[in-house]
This record gives sequence, C-alpha cells and structure tokens, in this order.
Amino acid sequence: MMRVWTFRRIGSEKPASGSYYGVMAGWRAFVRMTTVNTAFLRVLQRNKHMKKSLRLTPILDLAEKKEQDAAKAFALQQQKVQTMLQGRERLQGFLDSYHARYQSSGSQGLTVSQLAEYRAFLSKINSAIEEQTAGLHAAEAELLAKRRAWEATHQHREGMAKLIQNARQEEDKLENKREQADMDERAARKALRGASVIE
Repeated sequence: MMRVWTFRRIGSEKPASGSYYGVMAGWRAFVRMTTVNTAFLRVLQRNKHMKKSLRLTPILDLAEKKEQDAAKAFALQQQKVQTMLQGRERLQGFLDSYHARYQSSGSQGLTVSQLAEYRAFLSKINSAIEEQTAGLHAAEAELLAKRRAWEATHQHREGMAKLIQNARQEEDKLENKREQADMDERAARKALRGASVIE
C-alpha cells in the first residue's frame, strides 16, 4: 500500500478558544493522511499504455448492446403496427358485410326503431374504425422513430468497428516496424562482432 498526502482547506468557521487552530487567522490547512490502493494505480497506469484497439473494445461492446436493444424495440413496434392494421381490416370487413346484408334484405321492411338501431350500430363501427386508424397512424409514426433510432445505433456500431479495425492495422504496422528494427539491430551487432574478430 502507498501513503498519499493530501491537503484540505478549512473554512472560516470559528475555531475553539485556546486551541492550536485558534492562533491561526483566516484560512487554515492541515494534513490528512489517506491510504490509496496501489493496485488501483497500477490499473490506471496499465490502461494508459493499453493499445487503442483494446481501449475502444468496451465502447464497441456497448454500441452493439444499444444496437440490439434498438433492433428489438423496432421489431416489437412492427408487430404492434401489424396487429393494429389487422384489427382495422377486421372492423372494415365486418362493416362491409353488415352493410351488404342490410342492402340485400332491403330497408323497406325495417321499422323506424330497427332503422335507428342499424344506423347507430353503423356509427359505432365507423367510430371504432376511426379510432383504430388514428392509433395506427400514431403507431406508424413511432415505428418510423424506432427505425431511425436503430439505424443510428447501427451506423455508430459500424463506425466503432471500423475505427477499431483501423487501429489494429496501425498497431500491426508499428509492431512490424519494431520487429524489423530489432532484426536490423541484431544483424548490425552480429556484423560488428564479426568485424572485430577479423581485426
């Protein structure tokens, strides 16, 4: 473990009479000793020299998670829109069928009360269709928003993947250069040793 000395300023609170701090005026400072885990410092130091591709990998993992969540939300919204669309189609089909039966049976044999009930029933179905249509429009707008959100996360994830790929390629180039430099240095030392033996 490593000891680290830190300093904290004391405010303008009134000091106790006769104490050591009572002699001092204005802002006062005292030393407080704290213990810092040296293992944590070593982790920070190691991350500082970590390859760029490795530092970016957790960010890519997070981007992939966000893309998966956005894709799932988009798929669920698609199912919701499809269900609402099918519901509206069923209502419209029921309305058309009921209206066709009314036309085939003829309206002349209906009493005033039966005709009123028929019109009231048609009005209810039309209202239900209108409500379903309004809800469908809202669901379609939400679907578009979720699709754009998914596309944004998809592009971000692809961008991070490309960035890591470029970083790895650059790291490979640097590693190859270091290896070549080491080989050249060893060859040079070997040549110098051979020349000294000949002399």
